[in-house]
Amino acid sequence: MSLNRRLFLQSAGAVAGTTLLPLDAPLAAIAWELAACDMGYPCGPMSRIVLTACAYRGYCDDYFYDDAIARDEGPVRMARAQRLRGDLVHALRRQDWNWLGLAG
Repeated sequence: MSLNRRLFLQSAGAVAGTTLLPLDAPLAAIAWELAACDMGYPCGPMSRIVLTACAYRGYCDDYFYDDAIARDEGPVRMARAQRLRGDLVHALRRQDWNWLGLAG
């Protein structure tokens, strides 16, 4: 199963039998960036990602990427990204390559 298909199913709660919701690429990108922050990628006040939000969007009072990105995303969309973020981090920490669609 492809990574996109697996993320679609996991983020939509297909395992629990809920209605499938489409997973769009920008939402997945947000979730992966947030997961990267959780896994050690620098996302604090002097990080590239936060300084870029300051330079290009004027979000200079936001000291973490979560805060900066939340300004552009609605609460429902941000909640979906946060939920997928948690799933990604959980799979990465467990090295669950199958869930991530990376297993042969």
